[in-house]
Amino acid sequence: MTNSNHSPFILLPVLQNVALDRLQRAVAAYAAGDYTVTVTCQDERGAWGYLKNGSSPEYGVVLTDQEQFCSCPDRMYRQLVCKHMVILALHILRTLPPEKAAA
Repeated sequence: MTNSNHSPFILLPVLQNVALDRLQRAVAAYAAGDYTVTVTCQDERGAWGYLKNGSSPEYGVVLTDQEQFCSCPDRMYRQLVCKHMVILALHILRTLPPEKAAA
């Protein structure tokens, strides 16, 4: 479900706080189409979804103004901004309706 009230600014902390190596891996993987991104909800509070890479495990990702979560080991055990969070943020930003992308 997509709501046009979604603000892209909620996604900025993920992109601002990710380590450069993870950002590079995320951009490369997203550009190559390596991940299937399923957005389950997107509204003014943020975005929720699942990411899957081939036969690897599927990871749940939540990006809101209150929470940044991914079920992968990098986030769960190391508390790092992971590539899955970055890929969801990039996917949301690249699929914004034209009126939101211009804002």
